[in-house]
Amino acid sequence: MFRFDKKTVFLLLLLIGIIAGIGYALHVSGLFDLFINKRHLLSFIKEHRSYSALIFISLQAMQVIAAPVPGELTGFVGGVLFGPVWGVLYSTVGLMIGSWIAFMLARLLGRPLVERFVSSQIIQRYDYVMKHKGLMLAFFMFLIPGFPKDFLCYLLGLGHMRQSKTCCAV
Repeated sequence: MFRFDKKTVFLLLLLIGIIAGIGYALHVSGLFDLFINKRHLLSFIKEHRSYSALIFISLQAMQVIAAPVPGELTGFVGGVLFGPVWGVLYSTVGLMIGSWIAFMLARLLGRPLVERFVSSQIIQRYDYVMKHKGLMLAFFMFLIPGFPKDFLCYLLGLGHMRQSKTCCAV
């Protein structure tokens, strides 16, 4: 499986600290409301137009890691703000970053983390299906509209797939 040497533990603690710091800053500053209020999100991005793409990419990544709203909503907001081409590009970059972080968190912290928001029965069922169908099934799951792709990234992190073979965005 995975060995926890000093470097890994340090990087894991650093990552947890960064995520906790971002979460705390979002809560204290009132920016958490951006995730749950479409009107606030639109006005905030318009007010900070010069770096709005970076803000949007960060919000997309955060909604995968700790998803308070469906990704389809924030993707739609990206299309409204940046147009269809740039909206899709920025959304995809944010989703890739967030998906990779979710995959790595599950890989590093393991099943206890994932069981906090996915039942153990679903994890067992998913493990069985992935052992028999593999990577191609994971790809098709990402194509299904409405499928909980955020949770799927965490589940893929538990599996036997290596990071280089995991396509955990879209």
